[in-house]
Parts: sequence; C-alpha cells; structure tokens
Amino acid sequence: MHKILAGLHQDHINLAHLLGLLEEQVKHLAAGDDANLSLILDIADYIGRYSDYVHHPKEDKVYEVLTQCTAEGADTVTTLLTQHHQLPQDTLSFQALIQGVLYDDAIVLRDDLVSKINTFIRAQKQHMDLEEGIVFPLINANLKPKQWSALEDIILNDDDPLFGAKVLERYEQLYAVLNARVSA
Repeated sequence: MHKILAGLHQDHINLAHLLGLLEEQVKHLAAGDDANLSLILDIADYIGRYSDYVHHPKEDKVYEVLTQCTAEGADTVTTLLTQHHQLPQDTLSFQALIQGVLYDDAIVLRDDLVSKINTFIRAQKQHMDLEEGIVFPLINANLKPKQWSALEDIILNDDDPLFGAKVLERYEQLYAVLNARVSA
C-alpha cells in the first residue's frame, strides 16, 4: 500500500476512534445521563477542520487519478465525491446543533438529540465503509508508481491537528480522553 493510501486509511482509523467516543456519549444521553457536550463539539470541530477540508480533498485527487485508470467503481466514486461536497454542510449543521444545546441557545428534546447524533455517526461510518470496502482496494490494485509519484507532487502533507506531531490547543481535552481510552 502506498504511503498516501496508508495515510488516508490511518485517517479513517483515527476517525473511527472519534466516532467511538461519540457513540459512548450518545449512550449516556440515551440512558438519561449527561453527556460531555464540549467533547462532542470538539469532535465535530475536528471532523469539520480536518476530515472535511484536508482529508476529503486528498481523496478527491486520488479518486480523479483512479477514474483515469479504470472505469471499475466509477458509480461509487461519484457517490463519494458527492458526499465529499455534502459532508461539510452536515458537519456544520451538527456543530451548530451541539453548540446550541451546549450554550443554551437551542432547546432540543433528548430523544431528538440522540437521533441526530446517531444519524451523524451512521453517515460518517457508511461513507468510510464505502471507501475502505470498495474504492481503497481499487486504488491499491490500479494505481502505479507513476500515478503515485504525480499525486505526491500535488497532495499537500497537512499536519493533523489532533493525531499529528503537535496537538492543537483546542483539542487537548479530546486528546487526553483518547489517550485515557487507549490506556484503559
């Protein structure tokens, strides 16, 4: 597996950890307990900041090269590219919802909040599953060193603000929670 594809795959692993945290928080809500809305907001912010605006554009460039190599999976790639345009709006709406609840700017029934968080999680997982299950294997099988070399020249190596070399101050609480989960 080429390092670009390995990096995209690692991003998915990292996002899956964050979605696991969201699932824990939504379980608290569904049980009638309090959830850490600040943590949920940090997760949404990270997804918007990194997944939507760094990770997905990298995938878009790789998908473009894939479609030049093979027609196999073209419908799936089209679906994913459409989702890459929709997911940032969904993330912003999700962020606004959580901010509204956190800062008492919105009144949302607990069941509705649970449903909306679960919908967000499900959309993220389905998107990743489509990439990991169908498109990433096609990329791995079809892209040759020449294509990877060209992609290396155009894909920026943006540092991940949570899982990269330096954690952005905004995500220090989230980073601590993730490390506590790994240590447990």
